[in-house]
Amino acid sequence: MNNLPATVQRNLPAALERQATRIHALVCAAFDASGFNHRNRDGSDFVIRFDTIALIGGRLWLGHIDTQSLWHFSADKVESRQSNIEARIQQATNNLPARIIQMDAVNSDWTGIGVLVDMRPEKKVELPTSVSLPIDRYPLHELIVPIGIMAKGHIEYRLEQLGNILVGGTSRFGKTNWIKSVLTVLRDRNAGDVEFVIIDAKGKDFRSFNGTAGMWNGYGVITDLQNAIAITEDLIAEMNRRFLDEDDNATRLFVVVDELIDFIEQDGIHGQLTSNLLRLASKGLGAGIQFVFGATSPDANTVRAGIKKNCNTRIAFQCMTAGQSLTIIEERGAESLPNIKGRFLARLPDRPNKLVMGQAYYVEDEVVALAQLIAAKPKARLTVFEARMVVWAVEHNAGKMSVWDLFEQFGNDPDSLSANRLKSLLSRWEEEGLLEYRGKPRFVTTVMEELARSILADQTVTIS
Repeated sequence: MNNLPATVQRNLPAALERQATRIHALVCAAFDASGFNHRNRDGSDFVIRFDTIALIGGRLWLGHIDTQSLWHFSADKVESRQSNIEARIQQATNNLPARIIQMDAVNSDWTGIGVLVDMRPEKKVELPTSVSLPIDRYPLHELIVPIGIMAKGHIEYRLEQLGNILVGGTSRFGKTNWIKSVLTVLRDRNAGDVEFVIIDAKGKDFRSFNGTAGMWNGYGVITDLQNAIAITEDLIAEMNRRFLDEDDNATRLFVVVDELIDFIEQDGIHGQLTSNLLRLASKGLGAGIQFVFGATSPDANTVRAGIKKNCNTRIAFQCMTAGQSLTIIEERGAESLPNIKGRFLARLPDRPNKLVMGQAYYVEDEVVALAQLIAAKPKARLTVFEARMVVWAVEHNAGKMSVWDLFEQFGNDPDSLSANRLKSLLSRWEEEGLLEYRGKPRFVTTVMEELARSILADQTVTIS
């Protein structure tokens, strides 16, 4: 039924009447798709269609009153399906200057459903297509997780607010980069407050996190099935120990399982790894063990429902199909995201009935490297004098780190080094990735410059 009911006001301007007709049809279709409309046991169809439409200011009210077919629907039953219907109406009217305001269900002498739709244009906010991770934005030791840029600006949560996280989408559209941004901030800004376990079937995306401080029990990145099973069993033992000891002060564990589908395909959806992960996802939060599951092109046959239902935070990057979107965020929409890397739809814990669109931060390799240098166990030392040499090279020597230039500039300094010691120092820094070799001479990297400036700013002398 695409036409307006007979009781609609007929004194509407022609343009508004056309728009009202279209909105009415979309809302009716949303009720069809929500599962609210259904076939009764006796074979008859139960279908909501609106018999009254009124224009109130800039809002359209669609009303249905029917004592015959709605009597068996309690207000509680309508309310239990309301979020699903509202979400579908929101999605159906997404391309119109209209949005759902409220849906009412009344059950007294009669039963009614009313949908109020705002026909006034909502101001659209254009999201950026690329945003570098603003790592200095996040305070120290507060376990803040960056979500991305949304219509209202930067969105972030405290780690414990998010619960377990499921993030997925098509390959190369931002899933792993988003996980890296979270790891980078947690590691750089919260040394000692959180420890990490990283399980990655690809074995290459998190190599920079190997051997750094904060990896739980000194484990490296786990890349194979058998070791993934072993470490999840260790995590279960740790979880049980924490419950038994009532250890409320244990360091929080943040566990990344990326390319979950690859592991499940190897082990089976009912295999040992999946069983361990299901147990940890359902009970681990109470012991301070928190998960982020990364899945490329997931579907209902490869991600156990028990894992999904224990993820309070869902983030979907562009998906190939509506089914993949449904698996991640329990709603269609991610398959229609624009072809922009990092663009996502999220279902967040403080707004579980509403999807929000955002743009993930882009984590440059040098930012990850800088976080690694700051967070890793100390292997070498950079003195204030060495930091002064680096900053001088950047500001007065086009970034060039030449032994003779440095010796000429700093040869009379009380902390000066001999030419041979300078040569050895520059060679070591090149091996550590702090200097870039472009023939002769070597050049200061962005990582080295930021590190040196931070040392001069607060006179910190220990680095990796």
